[in-house]
Amino acid sequence: MRLNVLLCSELRIFVAIGLVFLPWIAAVLYTAGWWAVLNFLGYAIVVFAIGYGIVSMALPAPARTQVILLAPALGILAVSALTAFWLRLGLALIWAPALWLGLMAVGALCLWRDRASWAKSTVAYGLMLALFSALICAVCFLPSASNDLVQRRDGSFNWKYIDTQYFHAMAASIKTGESPPKTPGTVTAELVYHFGSYAPAAAISRLDRLGLGDAVARVTRGASIWALVLSCFGLGTLLSLKATGTKFGAIMSVAGLFFYGPLLLLIPFNGPRYSSGNLIGSLFFKTTSERMLAAGIPYDHLLSGHSVLHGLGAITAIMGLCLAEKARDSAFTWRGVTLLALPALAVPVHPVAALYCLGVTGILLFWGRLREMQSWLPIVLMLGLFLGAWKIMGYSQSPDAAQVMLKEHATAQWWMLLMWFLTVLGFRIVGFRWISQSWKEPLSALVLASVVGLLAFTLLLSLKDANEKYGIYFLQCMFSIFAFSRVTSRWWHGAERLQMIADWLRLAIKGMILLVACGFLIGIVAYATHRKTGINYFLPKLLLASLSLALLATISALMKHSRRFSRLGSAALMIVLMAGFLAWSTDWVKYAMGWVQTDITYSPGEVRGLRRLGEFMAPGEVFATNKHDVDMTVTGRGRSYGYSALSERPVLLEGYLARNEIVLPWFKTLLHDNDLLFSTTDSETLRDIARKWHVRYLVARAGTDIALPRPLPPWLIEQQNCGDLKIYRIN
Repeated sequence: MRLNVLLCSELRIFVAIGLVFLPWIAAVLYTAGWWAVLNFLGYAIVVFAIGYGIVSMALPAPARTQVILLAPALGILAVSALTAFWLRLGLALIWAPALWLGLMAVGALCLWRDRASWAKSTVAYGLMLALFSALICAVCFLPSASNDLVQRRDGSFNWKYIDTQYFHAMAASIKTGESPPKTPGTVTAELVYHFGSYAPAAAISRLDRLGLGDAVARVTRGASIWALVLSCFGLGTLLSLKATGTKFGAIMSVAGLFFYGPLLLLIPFNGPRYSSGNLIGSLFFKTTSERMLAAGIPYDHLLSGHSVLHGLGAITAIMGLCLAEKARDSAFTWRGVTLLALPALAVPVHPVAALYCLGVTGILLFWGRLREMQSWLPIVLMLGLFLGAWKIMGYSQSPDAAQVMLKEHATAQWWMLLMWFLTVLGFRIVGFRWISQSWKEPLSALVLASVVGLLAFTLLLSLKDANEKYGIYFLQCMFSIFAFSRVTSRWWHGAERLQMIADWLRLAIKGMILLVACGFLIGIVAYATHRKTGINYFLPKLLLASLSLALLATISALMKHSRRFSRLGSAALMIVLMAGFLAWSTDWVKYAMGWVQTDITYSPGEVRGLRRLGEFMAPGEVFATNKHDVDMTVTGRGRSYGYSALSERPVLLEGYLARNEIVLPWFKTLLHDNDLLFSTTDSETLRDIARKWHVRYLVARAGTDIALPRPLPPWLIEQQNCGDLKIYRIN
């Protein structure tokens, strides 16, 4: 009892934030040392002050303390977006931190002015939040902070994932290159990617010479996860107060977002990645032609600091701030202009998240006011700012955008959608309770729009590398917050448990009725048109879906008519649903504990040569390498970015699959000339190609060399002490 009271006790705001912050400081100290800790602490102070400045501009004084936990995520959003805009407009990176400090000064003044209010405010469940923060740090940050973007004692360098090698190279391109930044794959193309989240790491490393790997993998990534913990708690608090009148749902929202996984991962059939095309394999999406939509929280994105992490930070912060403004139920004032700009700030962080934030802001601020003419001027202003940000980032010219298509057989995903609803969402189905019959309620409209919009994005569109999956990623994560924010502290007690299970059954039955009806409609249309449904084992799946619906309906009926069965049935169902809190461990073991070998390691000699290359080359000089021609993935070649990352110098051509550089009009010529630099035996051909592409250095990967016969011409000079690499300077 005493421990329970202690965990539920309230803490002063800055005491709670300090306790939440301590595990992250300890993790950075353990993995990177004191200089990284000082950078991490400084960055956290900067983003917190900037975020509070945004809160002060958006809300009046009485409402600010309710959302102070959103400040770090808002600050990271502002720093990332403004730095990205700064670079895309052609301004020098070295001056971006001056902009941060100016905004921090404004935020610090706001904090000092409001000190009387926030100094007395408390955070409910503050100690429990600190314990969750420590657990999240250990699970989602420490494994990758120890093994990702790190130079080991023997001199080798390791990336945990190929994607983090790309992030490292992108930050290196931003740090040492010109503005607008160039893509890590080739210096011949501009970077039209949502690089905002990685620009602060480049600026920090450029400013105080902190190792770029530490800046990316430990300082800014750690700060982003820490900020997401706080913003999730802040958003969960607002939702919990609205749903139950208590704040317990806030701590459950954090637990749900970071730890609630799909029940499907607990099924034994989930073992091998793909099985043969038999019925059992087809039921659980383990055949080569069928995929599960998305398995809950994407732990690999959290561990690698991928874009889902940064997108969630933007979504939770913006939604929380708009909810706080909506709760005031006052007329739109000049302060609302700050809120109108927030979706535009999300554009450089993640375009899918930004589109969702645009919908969130529009619904929460203007739903129910659309008939009023005075509402349309701010809506037009919000759209104008958003489109302006999209234009600045150059997304319309992105090679990825050119390949967006509609899926031809959207109905073939019926079974995957049904199983996603029933087994992947699990308890999160309770989030549908926000959808009420009153269309005047903004939250009801928001949840419905989230389901329709994000599901349609995933099911109807086809993007490069199946990136339409981000729609379902964000939907699942938001439903974790929507659902668990409705949980009370007495969730296991009889009456509360019975009510939650009754609500879950009612929602599950309604959803299954709709999905089973869609299945019958697909079958009828296919039969009438003499076409195939496109769904393997369609009839057994339709039968199983119908039996599942009948089972749920039977359980619901028995619970209504038998008190004893209702007690036992609700307890059994609650145990099954809450087993989702164990499902996260399978992904964590797979990615964090190294059961899936994703590491990319460069030898000490290779690393030494690349560091020397960075010393040789002057800013703006370009090198060419044959490292691009490496089979690193099952999809083909062109995924190596380590040479530009470690040398921190622009490369003619290295990786070329991540951002679809192969669709560039000059790519075939570029690839041919790059290969010819290392394969030609004619010195004049080599020199002409080098002049054509402004190449100053040639870097042959370990174990290879250029093909020119010896002796080399006098204008081609081999560099000494380059480890395992052969490096040549072209005069």
